[in-house]
Amino acid sequence: MALPGTLSAGTGRTGWVIMRKARSAKFKPVATTPVMAVRGDLSGVFYNPAVLALNPSRELFLLSEIGMADDTFAGAVYGHPVTYGSWAAGIIYYDAGDMELSWFDGAGFQSETVKAQRDIMAMLSYGFRYTPRLSAGITLKAASSELFERASAGALALDAGIIYEPERVGNLSLAAAVQNIGTSTEFINKANPLPSAAHAGGAYWMDIGTYYITPGFDITFIFKEDRFIPELGFEAGTGPVSFNTGLRMDVDEAAWHFGLTWLQESYDIAYAYLPGGNLDPVHRVSIGYRFDRPGPGPDPEEEE
Repeated sequence: MALPGTLSAGTGRTGWVIMRKARSAKFKPVATTPVMAVRGDLSGVFYNPAVLALNPSRELFLLSEIGMADDTFAGAVYGHPVTYGSWAAGIIYYDAGDMELSWFDGAGFQSETVKAQRDIMAMLSYGFRYTPRLSAGITLKAASSELFERASAGALALDAGIIYEPERVGNLSLAAAVQNIGTSTEFINKANPLPSAAHAGGAYWMDIGTYYITPGFDITFIFKEDRFIPELGFEAGTGPVSFNTGLRMDVDEAAWHFGLTWLQESYDIAYAYLPGGNLDPVHRVSIGYRFDRPGPGPDPEEEE
């Protein structure tokens, strides 16, 4: 089953596109660092729920993606700090587009236009500070998938992650997580394995006058496909504007990432462009609104 949504990571042996498709307009290696959790958005929770431990405000985050094929992807996440950490709840929707089914039966030739695939996923996450330098988090997911309006399946999965900030290396963040660990039902007699994976990486924040730069790296191992996907990323910014870019290796499509983020008062708006190879380019857009945090980033005096 090679559906358009899976092609961004290369054709593999896993299903449940919706569990892999929720990605940030920020490149992954720079989306899960502590400083990015303050300056950035809630999208890091899709990679590592430990970022919620660093979420300072109530926030509504909307995201969408178009490209590669005639498909539709959209999602919404709400994050809310509590006394010990922060929680988030979200819903993600994916529609692979229409296709024509044709067959012969006793009445002759028949045809019907149906949805090739339609998925929906709900998620509930929680992150907290275990120690001043170690954060942890967990996400529970429940998903349903329908193929050709004829067969359906369900899945339950778990993500768990940590973020560590070494005391002897200031502004360095190290992160690790497991994703999509769980079980799913079959489409009639066809198995649909979860895209279970583990990943680890790090990023380093550097101030240069009024500018900052953040290089980062990440490597993902997909269990069922028995392969590694290394990623190298970089972000630079000043004031409300930042630019991020990165490269995913050992993938067939959408290997390069070019993103731009604008933070103004309580809003953040992000856009990313991923050039295509054999398929159309991918466009990612996200909009976040903070209900109780004015300003585009951390206060330098507070950080000191």
